[in-house]
Amino acid sequence: MKTLIGGAIAVAIGIIGVLVWWKSFFAILAGFIPVMLLLGGGLAIYLGFDELKDTMGTEDDQKDDDQYKSPVEKPIKEVAAEPKPEPKKEKEMTAGDTVFNIIEKSKEGVDTATLQKETGFTTKKIHNIVYKLKKQGKIISERKGFYKKA
Repeated sequence: MKTLIGGAIAVAIGIIGVLVWWKSFFAILAGFIPVMLLLGGGLAIYLGFDELKDTMGTEDDQKDDDQYKSPVEKPIKEVAAEPKPEPKKEKEMTAGDTVFNIIEKSKEGVDTATLQKETGFTTKKIHNIVYKLKKQGKIISERKGFYKKA
């Protein structure tokens, strides 16, 4: 409705502008504004009627539809029992955990040869694990190849 009123006002101003300013050169330049107002107003009126047409048809249809509707019972869904959570499996010890446990149990510390005997890991694997544990701050190196809990 606002669009319709705005469009009508723009058309009226455009017509007045064309009649007043059309005589002189400046009026030709100024005549562009009223022409634009005419075109814009015409578009606004068209859109206003289109909007008005859309809103008028839906209100009557909704009232009629509500009159003929009968209450419908919605089916009730049965709720399934929640599945019981499965007990969590214990994590297997990693190679790092194995080496750290051996170092932790030792009071004086452990050398790499002892770690190899107890774990069965290769020298390279032992050195990689020890490097990682030192970076994590879990163990310290007393001397070369000899490790203690931090």
